[in-house]
Amino acid sequence: TQDKDYLTRAIDLGEAIKTIYADLGGGGFFDTVKASPGLDYLAKPIKPLELNAAAILFFLDLYPLTDEEEYRQLAEKALLAFRPFIDQYGFLAARYFLAVQKYLTPLMSITVQGEDARLWEEGLRVFYPRKIISRKVLDNNDEAIPTLLVCMGNSCWEPITDPHNLPG
Repeated sequence: TQDKDYLTRAIDLGEAIKTIYADLGGGGFFDTVKASPGLDYLAKPIKPLELNAAAILFFLDLYPLTDEEEYRQLAEKALLAFRPFIDQYGFLAARYFLAVQKYLTPLMSITVQGEDARLWEEGLRVFYPRKIISRKVLDNNDEAIPTLLVCMGNSCWEPITDPHNLPG
């Protein structure tokens, strides 16, 4: 939607999850607030796989939107925390393996520089499971040509100025 309020809310949520539920030492996320005195057995936090998989997916989505390396590291540490005994979960580990797939699949980043609606529409049409599209407003420079930049992981195609030259 390109509405910055949604991103701000997601960042606030991510910071709350990190502060309240993350096991920064061992990796993963607890199911309750770390310090819950007086609840006896319930005071012992656990790390349910399903909740951790949801948190991993969340941080893997948040990382490319913010370029905040800590979000990627939280997801990676949580993935690694479950790796030694994931085979014990059987089909219950399905969401965890979706998180593994997301972690291993390179992100396609499409950036539209300038105000060309045709480039924006063509960028939206490109299908790729891990795609992010953003708009960058250029300075008031008359010589600037609206451009579409497509990157996959760490490699990028040549800048595109004609919307019909998009890859894929």
